[in-house]
Amino acid sequence: MMPKIGGFGFSRFFDTTETFNTSEVARTSVYMPPEYVSKRQITPKFDVFSLGIIILQIMAGKESYTKYADIPPKEFIEHVYGFWVNRMQGTISKHTSREVRTCIEIALKCVESSQVKRPTINQIIQRLNKIDIIEFSSIDELYRTREFAFEFLERITNDFSDLNKVGSGGYGDVYKGVLDNGEEIAVKKLHQLGIDDEQFKNEVNNLMRVQHENIVRLVGYCYHTSQIFVEYKGKHVSASVVERAICFEYMQGGSLNDQLSGMILLYLH
Repeated sequence: MMPKIGGFGFSRFFDTTETFNTSEVARTSVYMPPEYVSKRQITPKFDVFSLGIIILQIMAGKESYTKYADIPPKEFIEHVYGFWVNRMQGTISKHTSREVRTCIEIALKCVESSQVKRPTINQIIQRLNKIDIIEFSSIDELYRTREFAFEFLERITNDFSDLNKVGSGGYGDVYKGVLDNGEEIAVKKLHQLGIDDEQFKNEVNNLMRVQHENIVRLVGYCYHTSQIFVEYKGKHVSASVVERAICFEYMQGGSLNDQLSGMILLYLH
């Protein structure tokens, strides 16, 4: 990372691996590493120190960071972690817990008084990426996206009956279905003219990548083609019919629009 000193123009005079001395003192001394405060020395680890201070202030809050800045690292980690648990009212997940602790540990490494002990930006990125790899691996094991047969979706939605219909939108209608294991899902049957094959593929790929406890989970999808005979210019010809569907976990409470509409109706009455 290129150290930033007062302006972009000045930084062009030295390489990213070089050390530079300056007599100019900036105002935000809290973000400055010891080697700059004492010797006005700037190295690539300057930004690392500043990053560490910013992370600590975000994680602990400015007041809490100042108050507990001098306590031992382990005690500081436990204090900040406890702060986050209280803030999230005890609903913090294992993954979030791991993220919080890792961010604090990284920040404490970044603010080491010795620049040699501070990590590089690449090392920080690698450590953060490991959290994502662990998380996505565990999610993939728990929630493997399935490809459903169209006949199966017809069966679990009672042939897409109106009784199973729970909503509709510009791209398709949504039906409630029950898997063989008892799990309820929402089957969104897309309109044939609303989306093409490439758009459908991109949509499914994007949904498979989005995995979060606060986002409706993708359960599976369906892409089915069949041949039918239709009359065209006085002749019977074969035509392809494509059925596409996207399946999500079923939300018992309905949509936010349903809830808001209900509140408005209740208010009007």
